[in-house]
Amino acid sequence: NFNREMSIREILTAVSAVKCRFPGLKLKMYGDFSTPELRNTTRQMIRRLGLEKTVEIRPPVAYAKMIKEIHKASIGLAVYKPVPNCFLGFPNKLLEFIGSGIPVVASDFPNYREVVENCKAGVLVDPFSPASIADGIEEILRSPSKAKAMSVCGAKTCAEKYGWENESRKLVKLYKKTAGY
Repeated sequence: NFNREMSIREILTAVSAVKCRFPGLKLKMYGDFSTPELRNTTRQMIRRLGLEKTVEIRPPVAYAKMIKEIHKASIGLAVYKPVPNCFLGFPNKLLEFIGSGIPVVASDFPNYREVVENCKAGVLVDPFSPASIADGIEEILRSPSKAKAMSVCGAKTCAEKYGWENESRKLVKLYKKTAGY
């Protein structure tokens, strides 16, 4: 779902700048808006920036369909503002993009940085700066070979380091420690 924690305005402004140099650019946004006001403000901004043919707002879809849609993408955006929920953790979306072999443009937060840099899977940006977000998008679009390297390395490292097999061992260890074993 879309909420105020996401850098929607900054992303739309960045997309507006990038589409001039990459006219085929499309932004697909799946989900509901947390408030009618946010939905209306976002749609007004899309019209004001002339992005009606560039940005598609789609309803939420089932997880399996979303993974299929992610595989069609060239870039995944995980650009959030530094609120505690986002700053201290990271969205599932980030690992879904990386694990699917999609290069990411993500907020430059410590937890996001650790994942993106460990996986060599994308570009970190200032979530308050449309120029930084645009630069991140363009860095990936300008270099298909770099994007491919991010895809391959990201998917491989994500599976090895953040896959269920590895994470389940950590969880079992935590359970045993908590239970006093």
